Amino acid sequence: MLRKLLSTLVGVSLVPYLLAQQDAGKIRGVVRDKVTREPLAFATVVILQNGIVKGGTNTNENGEYSIAPVSPGTYDVRASYAGKTFTISGVVVTANRTIVLDINMESSVETQTQVIVDYKVPLFEKDETVTGKTITLEQIQKMGTRNINAFLATSAGVYQVDDKFGAGINVRGARGDATQYFIDGVRVIGTFAMPQRGISQLSVYTGGIPAEFGDVMGGVVQITTGGPSAQHTFGGEIQSSQLTDPYKFNLFAFNTSGPLFSRTADDGTKTPILGYAFTMEYQRERDYDPPYGGVYRVKPDLWEDLRRTPLTPFGTGRAFFVNRANFLMPADIENIKYR
Repeated sequence: MLRKLLSTLVGVSLVPYLLAQQDAGKIRGVVRDKVTREPLAFATVVILQNGIVKGGTNTNENGEYSIAPVSPGTYDVRASYAGKTFTISGVVVTANRTIVLDINMESSVETQTQVIVDYKVPLFEKDETVTGKTITLEQIQKMGTRNINAFLATSAGVYQVDDKFGAGINVRGARGDATQYFIDGVRVIGTFAMPQRGISQLSVYTGGIPAEFGDVMGGVVQITTGGPSAQHTFGGEIQSSQLTDPYKFNLFAFNTSGPLFSRTADDGTKTPILGYAFTMEYQRERDYDPPYGGVYRVKPDLWEDLRRTPLTPFGTGRAFFVNRANFLMPADIENIKYR
C-alpha cells in the first residue's frame, strides 16, 4: 500500500519575482516599422502577466530592446509607439534562456491604434545553444500522469525505466544518478516529489548545459514553482476509485494563492507586493503499478501454515527435512489483481 503526502509553500515574499532571479529568463529583440522595416527608436516595450505590468524598457536608436530578469512564465509583450500599440500574447519565458522577439508594427496614423496577435514558437531559436525541452503547467495538466520524471520522459534523449515515484531518468545514456535536479535554482539531492499545481515550469537540459550548473555528467532538470497570484484563488481536486476497482486509488489536492498587500497606481490598478501560495497533495492506493496479468501468490491459509511449519521430514528414516514450498500444487496458488 502506497501513501504519499506532498506539501509545499510555494511563495511568500516581498516582490515575488526576486526569488526567481537565479532562474530568470530574458526577452530581447528589435521593434521595426512593418511597412518600411525601419527600426523604431524610443518605443516603449512592456511585459504583462494577468494584466499586470512585470517589466519594461524603451528601445534605443537602433530599435533594440532588452528586458531582464524575467521570471519564467507566460507573458503578453506590448510595444507602444506614436499612440499605436502592438501586443503579442502567450510568450513563454523559460529559465536561463533568452527569447528573441522581434516586433513589426505599423506606425502610420492611418492604421488602427491597437493590434493583438498570438505568439508563435519559432522552429529554430536564435543564439540557442542548449538542447532540451520545457513543459508548462498547462501542458502538465493535460498529461495522464502526475510523475515529474514521466513528464521529462517525453523529451528526446530522456528515458525512464518505470513510471514510479522515485524512479530516476537517464539522459542520453548516462546513469540515473548523473541527472541533477534544481528547484528555483537550489540543487536537490535524493528522491523528491512535488504537487502538480506547485509547478509553473519544468525544463530538462540534455546538451549544451550552461556552465552555472557545474560539472554535469548527465542532464539537468530545472523546476520553477508558481508564485502568488494577483487575485485570491483556490482550487481542489478529488479522485477516487474506491467503489469501481480493487486498486482503491484516492487522491486529494488543494491549492490557494493571492495577494496580502497591494500597491494602488494612479489609474486604480492594484499591483501585489506581498502574497502567498500554498499547494498540497495526498495520494493513497493499494498498488501504484499493478501488472497486467495480476499477481500470483500462495493462498492465505496455506501461507500461514507454511510460516508456522516451513519444513517437513523427507527420506528413509525421516532423517532429512525439506522446504514444504517445494511441494506446492497449482491448486495452492491464486491470482490477485494487486500486490
